[in-house]
Amino acid sequence: MKPPWKRTASSFPNRFTVNRCDPRKDSQEARDDHKKLIQTYRENSNILYIYTDGSKLKRANFFRVGAASVAYNGNTEVAHGLIGLGGHAEVYDAEMAALAIGATQAADFLHTNPQISHIAFFSDNSAATLAIADPSPQAAQLFAAKFHNTLRPLLEANPNLSVSISWCPSHCGIKGNERADVLAKEATQRERETPYSVTRANATRRSKNSMLKLWRLQWKNQPRNGRYAVANQFPPSLKPTPHFQQLKDNRELFGRLIQCRTGHSYTGEFRQTFLPHSEDPTNCPCDNETLQSREHILRECTRYSQHRKILRKISPTISLQTVLGTKDGIQALITFLKKSGAFTRTGTTKQPYTAPTFEDEPEVDSDLESLYDPNGD
Repeated sequence: MKPPWKRTASSFPNRFTVNRCDPRKDSQEARDDHKKLIQTYRENSNILYIYTDGSKLKRANFFRVGAASVAYNGNTEVAHGLIGLGGHAEVYDAEMAALAIGATQAADFLHTNPQISHIAFFSDNSAATLAIADPSPQAAQLFAAKFHNTLRPLLEANPNLSVSISWCPSHCGIKGNERADVLAKEATQRERETPYSVTRANATRRSKNSMLKLWRLQWKNQPRNGRYAVANQFPPSLKPTPHFQQLKDNRELFGRLIQCRTGHSYTGEFRQTFLPHSEDPTNCPCDNETLQSREHILRECTRYSQHRKILRKISPTISLQTVLGTKDGIQALITFLKKSGAFTRTGTTKQPYTAPTFEDEPEVDSDLESLYDPNGD
């Protein structure tokens, strides 16, 4: 039995590598780079390179999952394997299973071909390439443990052997990847060949879907009230919203957007309701007589007259339901907030930060200065 602290990658830091996909490369560049690499592998008989893939297809109105792996040495396909995962599994399970199949193929091939000095695995699922070498508790742990327990003895017994796991682009004419894809689709026709009937990933997905369905039903049927009601037009989702993705690197602007849509923002209306004893004014600085409300800032406040055309392009009347509760309206609102500085504490755009200079340092009182002088009296 392996020690619990053993991990394939960390136990063989110079001989086991995981190559992440480079987000800076487009699919064309990634494909060209991969084909150049494979050409060098084809010319080296000491390298075994393996492509893996998983597939999930609907057959007879029921989803079936399959996994496959195909191994090459030189220009020759030397092995391939398939496994059916049944109907209660996910593509991620299949991708992990395919890598485990590939590890078994590699071990079998090395028994009769001890000259192999490098085993290269290629998968088009980046999450699987990062997780397959870690047998700790996780989704598809069975396959990660199988992969780990198969390759670790090979690396321990062969000090000159190295292993790499890399992402490769899919559906772009890479022979090995296309072959693995065909085999994985074929594997979906097989009966379940795994020792379990439901995977963790599948159970998690179905649980989330059930929760989301109930959440949306409650959202649809319950009355909407409060300041957020006018903006509450989108059904609940388990994924980040588009405006969150857009503003994830600008937390200040995202915060103002949420404050504006919920009505919990720097306005006199908010202070009047939640801070009734505050000495801060509740009327808008534009005339000192009108309550500073969200509606007033968006529609009437003269401080933002020049920016209001941004909102009128989406809604000529600046309907709050449109501006706060539709995708186009929120996009226009983001631009309005960014350019106008509305809903900040001062109601103006923030000035860029400048680092202090030496001249900005305050002068130290001579009496206080002696306290820090080791030679002072």
